[in-house]
This record gives sequence, structure tokens and C-alpha cells, in this order.
Amino acid sequence: MRIVVNSSPLIAFAILQKLNLLPILFTDILIPQAVYDEVTEHGKPHAESLRVFAQGKVVSAQNQMAVQLLTQDVDRGESEVIVLALENGITDVLIDDAKGRRFASLNGVNPIGTVGILLRAKQQGHIELIKPLLDLLIANRIRIGADLYTRALIRAVEN
Repeated sequence: MRIVVNSSPLIAFAILQKLNLLPILFTDILIPQAVYDEVTEHGKPHAESLRVFAQGKVVSAQNQMAVQLLTQDVDRGESEVIVLALENGITDVLIDDAKGRRFASLNGVNPIGTVGILLRAKQQGHIELIKPLLDLLIANRIRIGADLYTRALIRAVEN
């Protein structure tokens, strides 16, 4: 299974020290150049671990006109995620932002979020519990709505 990844999920998995889950769950991971530039900017937390993780995964979208058009509605990284997925015939994108997820869907791409990946990892036996991971993300100011938190714990049978 192939996926194109946006910045927020990359940062979330870096915070959790669980970047290793992504290559376990996906055979091919693409990181758009704009996303790479954002998460590895000098002085940003986790920049070094993300730089190492991204080696061999950074790709530039070819259709820059499509990227520019999408940037009228979503940020540059999300635009490149969607365009790269379409250019490479990839059906899934890892995006947390609600507006970015909506635009991915409108463009025929299936958005998956950080919480969805954590649930998948638990279902496949790669992690034991998601509650401590969700709590760590929240403690690090990663927004997870109360409803999503509750639904995730119910699906994970951790309520």
C-alpha cells in the first residue's frame, strides 16, 4: 500500500517516536518537497529525525499549476500531497487538517489521519495501546477533538 504524507502527521509520529510504523504499514511513502521543507526547517523540533526518515522519500509534484490552484484553498504542503497522489495513482493520503482532508476527498483521494494510522497499527498488532499515544500528542499541543478521541478509544476497545 502506498501513501503520500503531509507535515502534521509526520510531526505527530516524530513526537511519538513512532515514525517506524509508517514503513511497516505502507510499502511506499512519498513526502512532497514542500512538506519536507516545512518539517526539516532549521530549529524546528524533530527536524533531524524527520530529515533522516525522509531520505529517499522526497518527491516534487510535476504539475505545479495544479499545486498553485489548490493553494487557493489549502496550504502548499496539502496541495502537493493531493497532486502527488493523483500523479502517482496513489489512493491514500495522510492528512490531519479537516479542510485538507475535505479537498483530498473532493479530488478523489482517500484521506487517512494520524489517529486512523494508530488504530490500524493497533489492529495489526504493532502497538499495544493508543490512549497513551493520543494523550502524548495532546500534551504536545497536537489537536485531537474530544469526539475523535472518544471514538478512537471505542474503536480501539480502550474506553
